[in-house]
Formats: sequence, structure tokens, C-alpha cells
Amino acid sequence: MSEIAETAGVGAGTIYQYFDGKDDLVDQLYAEARAEAHQSILDMGFDEDASVRDRLRMTWRAIIHNYIACPRLYRFILQYESSAYLRRTQRAQPEDLQPPFRKIYRDGIEQGLFPDLPQSVYVSFFVGTVTNLVQEHLNRGPELDEELIDQSFEMLWAAYTKASVDLETT
Repeated sequence: MSEIAETAGVGAGTIYQYFDGKDDLVDQLYAEARAEAHQSILDMGFDEDASVRDRLRMTWRAIIHNYIACPRLYRFILQYESSAYLRRTQRAQPEDLQPPFRKIYRDGIEQGLFPDLPQSVYVSFFVGTVTNLVQEHLNRGPELDEELIDQSFEMLWAAYTKASVDLETT
């Protein structure tokens, strides 16, 4: 906290007027980073009237482009969400996603496109896949050009919709 105070040009006591400690400060940074990430994705042109497939594709593309443009922001969010020291109330929960994101999954289930699985299953599959693709790109793996972004989305869509067919037959 003393390093933060020094960098900010304030006394350490001033920081404690706003935050209970390091954990509270990091929790607040996370909340702001998550809100910024969500808003920047929505600002990329989210059309709530599009089909489930098109909304999911728009979200896929927006997150990938946003993650590549702001890698430090996303790495912080991912590191925070992976930390074993987090308070349960601060962990990102599928229920706290912005309404447009939740609606994609609800609509997919209601329209019979996706099996009725917990939303966290879809979120984990989506976020895990995006995260790995972008991390590989940033670490000099395959370049995420428009063609690969679209091809990887087709794989995601096939997995979501194929799963609904497979679950119905079992």
C-alpha cells in the first residue's frame, strides 16, 4: 500500500480512507475492470434483436478483438478470477453477466438450440476457449485473423448445438 500511495502522490492513510486494505483495493479494481470490459464489448455493436447465433457470434468477435486490444485488462481479470484467495462474493458469477449476455443463453435454450444446462457450463466453455485462443495469439501462437476467428466461432456453435442433439438421444 505504501508503494501505491507513493505512486499516487498521497499518504498511505489517504488510501485507507477509501479502501479497507489491499484486498479491498484489488476487489474494487476488479469490479471496475470487469465493468469496463463488459461496456467496451457492448460498445462494439451488440444487436439485441439479432438471432441467437448472430448475437453469440458478435459477442465472440467483440471479446476477441477487445482482449487483443486490451491484453493487460483481460489478464488482470483472468488472474483475479483464478486466484484462490478471493472472497466468494467477489468471484465473477454467471448470474452477474450483463443482461444481453445472459439473454443469449436463455434464448438459445428456449428456442431449443442449446440443451438446458447451467449457464455456467456455457460461460466456462466460451470464456475458456476465447482465453486460450487469445493467449496463444498474444504468445506468438497462431495469428487470430478474421478467418480463424470465424472458424473458431463455427466450432463453438457446432459444440453448443450438437450437444443439444446428443443430450436428447441419451
